[in-house]
Amino acid sequence: MIKGRIMFGKTPLNVYEEDYIVASLLRTSPFDTFYANERANIRANILWTHDPSLPIGVDFRSTFEADFQTGEIRTIMRLRKVPAHRSHSVMIAHELTHLIVDQQGYKGVGFIDQRYENLLSALSSAFLDVLVDSRLLAYKFDLVKAYKEQATSAFTQARNISPPTEPLMQLLFQFNTLGLLMEWGLVRDQFDFSDSAIARWLKKNVPFLYAEAEQISVYANKHGFATPDKLYHLFFFLIQRYKMEQICYLPPPTT
Repeated sequence: MIKGRIMFGKTPLNVYEEDYIVASLLRTSPFDTFYANERANIRANILWTHDPSLPIGVDFRSTFEADFQTGEIRTIMRLRKVPAHRSHSVMIAHELTHLIVDQQGYKGVGFIDQRYENLLSALSSAFLDVLVDSRLLAYKFDLVKAYKEQATSAFTQARNISPPTEPLMQLLFQFNTLGLLMEWGLVRDQFDFSDSAIARWLKKNVPFLYAEAEQISVYANKHGFATPDKLYHLFFFLIQRYKMEQICYLPPPTT
């Protein structure tokens, strides 16, 4: 099972064999077809790790990190629980597809300091998740079910906390809201996000953040982000708009 250990920042993480992580998923459909078709397209050596310190509401995350000893970029797949459960098939497929779109030149916003990982991951995910999930739809993954579970979890967390007042936390709320709006746009013909409990909570408790997220979603859909170059220019615009130049870096698109 365990094949080694790595340091992620200051956190030690156990590394597991991929076969152990995905064993139960390979007995589910459509993950079995997805994995057979797509796994070979991933060139990176994936480090499958157990990371119980992931933020609340985030059970899976793929991360690219520089190994300062070798200079190589490590591809780290972080799971709150291992091995993956059959019910996690859509999320594991999602994270694997992130690696494919990265290879194809679609780059997210990097963080200079790990304190800003959650903020910048939320910004990156708002658009990269749409590119990823549009591909999963072709395999008939049930994204509506996954999104509803995500929205329910977000509402459960939100109603137990006070609306944020600190600027970076407000921005994190806004980027997470933007991500919800962008994702639900993929399945708008099946469910209206504005009818969800989390949407109503956001509009009532942080209306200015919700309105700003809506404005950015309209801008993104108008200008597009379907090519690596367009995605780069969208991130560049948002980094400048929110004055984040000092806390992040933006890798150029590659082909």
